[in-house]
This record gives sequence, C-alpha cells and structure tokens, in this order.
Amino acid sequence: MHFFWKGNRKKGNGPFNGAIWGLCMPSIDVVVQLSADECLRHYRGEVQSVYATSVDGRRVLFPARALRRILRRDGVNGVFRLVFTEDGRFESITALRSASG
Repeated sequence: MHFFWKGNRKKGNGPFNGAIWGLCMPSIDVVVQLSADECLRHYRGEVQSVYATSVDGRRVLFPARALRRILRRDGVNGVFRLVFTEDGRFESITALRSASG
C-alpha cells in the first residue's frame, strides 16, 4: 500500500468507501479471487463494481471493467496493484503474483 497525506477531503465517490477520507491513496495491493463464471457476469455488465480485500485487510471498491485487463480462462486469482488518480478514480491494474505463485 502506498499513501500520502492530502489534507482534508470531503467524502465522495471513491474506492475507499469513506473509511479513510483525508488520505489520498494512489495505489493499493488487493487479493482478487473470482471464478470464470463470476468474471463473466462482470464482463457482461451485469455487475458494475468489484469489492476486493487489500493485503492489509481493508475492503476496496473498483470498477468491474478493470477485470477485462486481467481476465483468464479460469477467472482471476492473485494479488494485483490497483492505481487510482488523486481524486480516487480507477486508473490501472497490474498483476503482482498469481494465486499459484
């Protein structure tokens, strides 16, 4: 997890659900474990957002469209770095390690 102090910030639409307003967190590492069927629901647009758990135990919300970048035939399983803009909008996702390694 990477963060820096951003001063007082009003609660709004961001990935951190109001739990830590006052910190701006441009990236966070999360564990994502979704079956192929669950990913297909996201891919079809049936689900708009994904909740994942950060490596330090917090719940993080990010757009389901991000899964399209990391989807495999067997789903998505591993640790990924989510990067957000300073105002809390999703920017990118990068695989750090798969569930098998």
